[in-house]
Amino acid sequence: ASEVSKASEVSKASEVSKEGNRALRPRSWLKGVRCWLRAEPTRWLTLAVGFFLGVTLLSTAFSASLGMSLWGDVPGQDSYSTYTTVAYVLLFAVIATHLKTSSQMWRLMGAMVAMGVLVAGYAILQHFGHDFLNLMEPPSGRRSSVTMSNPILAASVMLMTIMVSLSAASATLQRATKTPEFWWKLALWALVLAVQLLGMFYTFSRGPWFGTLLAVGVFLGMVGLFVGWRTLARAAMVLAVAVVLALLINSILSAVQSESKALATGSTTRLAEERFTSIGRQGFAGGLGNRLEVWKGSWRLMTRHPWFEFDSLSVSPLRPLLGYGPELFRSTFLLVSPPTGDGLRPFEMAHAHNYFVHQGVEQGFLGVLASLSIFAALYIVAAFQLLRRGSNLSAVHKLVLLALLATLAGRLLEQMVGIARVSDLTLSWVLLGIFAAM
Repeated sequence: ASEVSKASEVSKASEVSKEGNRALRPRSWLKGVRCWLRAEPTRWLTLAVGFFLGVTLLSTAFSASLGMSLWGDVPGQDSYSTYTTVAYVLLFAVIATHLKTSSQMWRLMGAMVAMGVLVAGYAILQHFGHDFLNLMEPPSGRRSSVTMSNPILAASVMLMTIMVSLSAASATLQRATKTPEFWWKLALWALVLAVQLLGMFYTFSRGPWFGTLLAVGVFLGMVGLFVGWRTLARAAMVLAVAVVLALLINSILSAVQSESKALATGSTTRLAEERFTSIGRQGFAGGLGNRLEVWKGSWRLMTRHPWFEFDSLSVSPLRPLLGYGPELFRSTFLLVSPPTGDGLRPFEMAHAHNYFVHQGVEQGFLGVLASLSIFAALYIVAAFQLLRRGSNLSAVHKLVLLALLATLAGRLLEQMVGIARVSDLTLSWVLLGIFAAM
């Protein structure tokens, strides 16, 4: 009996030893990851987010200024620091793992809709001269910046809240048109959308305008394809009523305001026309302002990695892969910025006006790949859900899913020429968390 017992112990020990050896083999790791991903396709998004966080931490570890990359240029302010990025990923993880019921999802989306109405409402007040918080940037400007110090940032937020509102409206307008409930809900959602459309219009930010148009078009097209023409007609109806209501509100508010306190309707129309037609008059390059010069300088930083003459750049060969480090765009762009103006002062930029170019400078080509992987995983998983599991999903589930896809498509277009800060990046990560939870 003792010999049998010793033999079994030896065999168990050898099995444990073999398992330990397998665990140390990269092939076993890859096999385990492959099985983990096959069990649930949504984990592709989780893997992409983990890759993004890993690249950020690696770029920070090799940063040319560790303290600045870790905490930001000015700690506590809008930044791309590692601390802020970790906060985004934690927010994503909490939503993805704790959002388990439809009531939780509707409360979260309701909070986003309410926030969008407040932001857009203040944009309207600013436009008509009632900036009671005195937050217009610049103070004599004509483009509403709300509380975000920049019209582009305000419009980026409203792009996402408009789409969340449209999806919520489409999901709640499911009753027969003969019932009074349908019509009062239609009127309510049309007013909510009208306020947000007006607020975005008064920012006069072209990138978010085009991003919203793309998001709305993608959403309506996919609703007709995956949900049904009846739901598409109702979504188009509430959107059409909202547009008409927004035009009506604009006319009324412009008529009752004196010219000394606010922009007249004609002036507002002329400003909008200038923003749109400037692209055609100046050509594509001219309509982009100084962005092309910024992108050219950023490409030189990504490929040639220059550094200040009085210092030596550590691990210089790794810079194309890992970049200079998070939050170092403002400092490093001065190395390639052309002199401007009569005083030939350097052209300063805090952002590349393109999210992927900005990531390329700060986190290298690995950072660009990590950012692209999140969008790639998002659409791959969505295609699987809609094409393979679509028949098992409810209409409301598909509506929310399509709205998230359309919103992030518009967001992707807007970020090709836009700026990303805490206000809109937080919403983007919340939407990603909702998608993962669904």
